[in-house]
Amino acid sequence: MPNSPALIAGDFVSTLRKMAGQGELSNATQNPARDGGAKTFDTMTVYVEACESGSVFDGVLPPGLGIFAETAANPTESSWGTYCPGQKQPPPRGYGTCLGDLYSVSFLENSDTVDLRKETLLAQYHDVKRRVSANNTFKEGSHVMRYGARHIDRQEASDFMGRGNKGGFKPRQAQQAPNATEQEEEDVQVHQRDAELLPLWHALMHGSSPAARSLASKQLRTELDARDTLDTSMKQATNRAMTAVINARSNAVFSDPAAAAAAADDVLAAVRPAGQALVDDWECFRNMLDAWVEACGYLSQYGMKHGRVFANMCNAGVRPKDFAAAAATTSCREGGGGVTYGQTIRGGGGGSGVVSTTAGAGASGDSVSLGSGGDGDVATAVA
Repeated sequence: MPNSPALIAGDFVSTLRKMAGQGELSNATQNPARDGGAKTFDTMTVYVEACESGSVFDGVLPPGLGIFAETAANPTESSWGTYCPGQKQPPPRGYGTCLGDLYSVSFLENSDTVDLRKETLLAQYHDVKRRVSANNTFKEGSHVMRYGARHIDRQEASDFMGRGNKGGFKPRQAQQAPNATEQEEEDVQVHQRDAELLPLWHALMHGSSPAARSLASKQLRTELDARDTLDTSMKQATNRAMTAVINARSNAVFSDPAAAAAAADDVLAAVRPAGQALVDDWECFRNMLDAWVEACGYLSQYGMKHGRVFANMCNAGVRPKDFAAAAATTSCREGGGGVTYGQTIRGGGGGSGVVSTTAGAGASGDSVSLGSGGDGDVATAVA
């Protein structure tokens, strides 16, 4: 569901905090929590498959909640598709799309094939990380990340996923993480946001008739044009809003518009250091996202790559209402959320601070539910 309301990282972590009995986050990330209650679990694991999924927890999830979180990517990079056309293990003939996301497929296939009673969460992390990072070369793939109560990773995976799966072989121990130079590299993978274009490209190259290929060509061109419109509109709106703040603080208007635009671009492109939350005020972040939705429509998986600029505007003092006014002056509606055909290609997505689709929920005790599917999945398990 690429156009469904986004799950905001601040809201998600607030829910986890309340479940841990420590209360939700206040508007400003660093402020004390409020409304604490009884703890509803002992320990919990959370797995998130989404682009820039590290931004959901980095600097936001404290280690003292008893929650171990693992993400498909760090706060600044895309996740990747797999089982795509042209790979060593392509989808069945006639299917032109990637069948899965590299991180979630790696995690779920590991869980299917090993004896979870003998594999620790740390050993599982190393196995998944190896596959997602092209045998730790990072020539392709993403950085699988861990957050929160990392001491939990010494526990057996079966404590969270059930003891019924006895697997087919003994898993590699954590201290025996593979050496990249000793193993054949994994198959070539596909950048997650490019994976949305694959069905159109596949139809263009392998269509059953000239008419089918011509239609695919037109659809691909329309899709690329929509993305270009989105990128241009986002840059125009954010730059106008940011330039106004810079001019107000300097008590003057830049005599050189190019200099003003460059100064705004520097702020909007900023990346905070590891361990610092994406945004200081999650309510402002939500309002920025809502302002864009009101003016331009929901962001798609591709469009969510712009999530960081919403946070940077909040951190720089831009007001959501001023951003809304700037967005309304652009041609963003012509490009929509940036993915014209996204609903028939893939579901879900992620960007800095947001996950568009959630799947799976944990229950206390031995009952565990794991989510799977498109980019943007969240799987939780508690013990």
